[in-house]
Amino acid sequence: MGEGSPIFSRIQAAKKSTAQLKQVCQTLPRPPLSLWDAEYGCTSFVKQTTDIATNKLFFDF
Repeated sequence: MGEGSPIFSRIQAAKKSTAQLKQVCQTLPRPPLSLWDAEYGCTSFVKQTTDIATNKLFFDF
């Protein structure tokens, strides 16, 4: 799984979006509802965000 592979790309995107979600949730008075497309609905993202107080809705067109 090299840096150019689709799996590596998804894992990197999941790491970045996880960090952004944590940052946003720290500033909100209550847990938000977050909406994600199928690209972020990968196992890596779901596992990384289990400790973040938010409801997640994933969709796929």
